[in-house]
Amino acid sequence: MPLVTSRRFFELGDTVWARWYSARKETWELGTIKEKVGSKMYKIFIIKYEATCIRHIDQLLKFTGNDNSLKINNTDNVESRNFQSLPLLPSMPVNAPLSEPSVSNLRSSTIVEQPVNTDAIDHGNGEEWGDYSAQDSVGDSTKIPEASDSPEASENGVEQP
Repeated sequence: MPLVTSRRFFELGDTVWARWYSARKETWELGTIKEKVGSKMYKIFIIKYEATCIRHIDQLLKFTGNDNSLKINNTDNVESRNFQSLPLLPSMPVNAPLSEPSVSNLRSSTIVEQPVNTDAIDHGNGEEWGDYSAQDSVGDSTKIPEASDSPEASENGVEQP
């Protein structure tokens, strides 16, 4: 049986649909092939985000729409793009993007650094912790129970001192 080889490839400047991973969502975004970086890897310029990414050939689909219908500028909006031109392959079902992710779904975090309270650091004597001594925090009459003080320990044969 003859060896089957893949004839799928892209040329520099080709317009493609590329998988875009953002905010835990996968979408297909229009891009342009900028460079071939391996036998099956391509550097893609994603038009919508004005960002470059590297994608495997399996994460790319040929754009079959009219390249003249694309407006590649900052005033371009989603409605002007031809999302229906995404080809559906029988061996690989693909959903075309139906809507853009809303801004309310995006999360951001801010980390605020707090100064360290050096008064609360144990300086090696084991007795002091900040303004409180170890004895003050437990109290004179508080006894810390030992494992052998429990009723279960006496039933299981653990000797008490």
